[in-house]
Amino acid sequence: MEQRRGEYRMDGVDRALSYTVLTDVLRQWLVIFCFAVSAALLAAAVMQWHYQPSYTSQATLYVTKKGLPNNVYDNESSAQVMAEHFEQILNSSILQKKVAEEIHLADFAGSASAEAVEGTNLINLAVTAASPELCFKLMQSILKNYSLVSDYMTGNAILEILKAPKVPLTPDQPFERRNIMIKAFLAAAACWVLIFGGLSWLKDTIRTEEDIEQKLEARCLGTLWHERNRKKRTDIRIDDPLISFRYMESLQKLTQHVQKKMEERKAQTLLVTSVLEKEGRSTVAENLALALSMRKEKVFLLNADFRKQNASWLADEEGHLKIENFQKLLENLKKRMIM
Repeated sequence: MEQRRGEYRMDGVDRALSYTVLTDVLRQWLVIFCFAVSAALLAAAVMQWHYQPSYTSQATLYVTKKGLPNNVYDNESSAQVMAEHFEQILNSSILQKKVAEEIHLADFAGSASAEAVEGTNLINLAVTAASPELCFKLMQSILKNYSLVSDYMTGNAILEILKAPKVPLTPDQPFERRNIMIKAFLAAAACWVLIFGGLSWLKDTIRTEEDIEQKLEARCLGTLWHERNRKKRTDIRIDDPLISFRYMESLQKLTQHVQKKMEERKAQTLLVTSVLEKEGRSTVAENLALALSMRKEKVFLLNADFRKQNASWLADEEGHLKIENFQKLLENLKKRMIM
């Protein structure tokens, strides 16, 4: 039984820790969003700066032997051998120097490759360069001048153009700005979530009832369920039929413990206070007063906040104070004092 209680308590601590970490992260959602957007824009700018597009122009050649009709396929071994020879032709300094001189370049600013199509006598020729115009010029010059070297290496093989090259319209690897920005956004958001989550996890704060006794050295009489108020009015009262059962149950337990402690110490005064504003001390005091009055206790409720008083029990539906409500309060107080 003790082990089960310990496990249950640890589960409660873990749930409280997870809830507080998640809450702290959600509170920083705007900061996380801004940093993630900045990271996405920065990543896109950096990648755009370093992006170097490359374009490839392709041509298809077919191999025949001298003395045979052009429409007769040779065996695939001849095409494979020719592709290997043609690769050497493309990489030869003689051809590259000739191509560079013809298009007025200092050197061969690109790369060329040849590959045999399996099972046929076809060869795919590919030329890659930094721009579409340069790529097409290199291909045209190679097809025009490759015979300067091929006559010494290919023997009786003849190369004919089956598919003429075209100017490439799109780069081989387009700059995907959208994908880059999405990945950078998600990565930056995940990093900042981990940062804020880690800071929240390391933060020395109160998360459970055990933390109250250990860190504040005070006894905890109970905790109230966090009630989300979706109405226009900001007050939460237990006589409202829309109040959740969990809030009502937690308040009744707290009232029972408070009443018991006051009876043990024969106390007549209960002070409800907090360190900061908007922490719910007026709501707790008002609901404790209502709950004690439901238990046939005589209650005098006094708001001692002289800076920002929350006199919601004297206000109408629009939040304006009414003198009639104040007069009724005084009459009720007189009756209770006489009794």
